[in-house]
Amino acid sequence: MPMCEPDAEHIERMLVLHIDKHVVLVAEEDGKLKGTIIGCYMPHFLNPKLSMLQELAWWVPKELGVLCWKLLLLYERQMLQ
Repeated sequence: MPMCEPDAEHIERMLVLHIDKHVVLVAEEDGKLKGTIIGCYMPHFLNPKLSMLQELAWWVPKELGVLCWKLLLLYERQMLQ
């Protein structure tokens, strides 16, 4: 059971914001979503002069383990840019 009811309009606004300003990676095959990772650039909580990329959402079915690693590698590359 979900902790709260999803708000579709808010979810859409947040996805657009993260696509435009942060990191949203998706893996798809034949037009079907197979996995995603969403992250947000922010100052490091101990040193605001450092930037970090914080994961907000991560979804990959366990039967697609290799895909999980590919998404993680792409995500790390984004963090280093």
